[in-house]
Amino acid sequence: MKKQIVFLLPVLMAVSGLYGQSGNTQKSMDEMLADADESRQHIILKTNPIAMFNGDFPIYAEVLISKKFSLEAGVGLVAGYFVHELTYIGKEPFAIEPDGVIEPTTGYSLRVFPRYYLVGGNMEGMAIGPFWRMRQYGIEGSDDKVRFRDLCFMYSQQIPTGKFFFEYYVGFGKRTKTFPEGIQPDKSVHNIVIPFGIKIGYSL
Repeated sequence: MKKQIVFLLPVLMAVSGLYGQSGNTQKSMDEMLADADESRQHIILKTNPIAMFNGDFPIYAEVLISKKFSLEAGVGLVAGYFVHELTYIGKEPFAIEPDGVIEPTTGYSLRVFPRYYLVGGNMEGMAIGPFWRMRQYGIEGSDDKVRFRDLCFMYSQQIPTGKFFFEYYVGFGKRTKTFPEGIQPDKSVHNIVIPFGIKIGYSL
């Protein structure tokens, strides 16, 4: 429980900071609508401090395709599994039948998020789209791997502050797990995922 509290504190502080600057946020949204026909950036590089609590250290690049469409892709280093994700609080995502638990080690992650901007445009404003993520973990004392694949529907809002960007997002979807041959995941552990967090970016 202490780990979950430590995880939630920075999330609450970050969200509080965003809403505490409501005047600046509203001004940014007005600018997004007024400047929607002019692209001020073509690539945004980002990182995700919330994902780091789960042991995933990603770098993203969002690339402008058109006024309303962009494509974000990312790769990350997985250093283990530190703090349980929101939907796995009180559960063990690496539980196996009949009563075991796999100890995950280092690996890597990939993700893709094509976006459609409902409000604003040119990578500023409110966006939706499908989100796919894969995390591969090593197994302590083995050469085998475990893979988690998530497919979600995502909502995102991206706010510019000069060359810097702040994005908060939330989604809902399903996780598919792949364990080594002969090992069965614990069927009592659900596979629902609710990704959420805050990204920090810089436009090129």
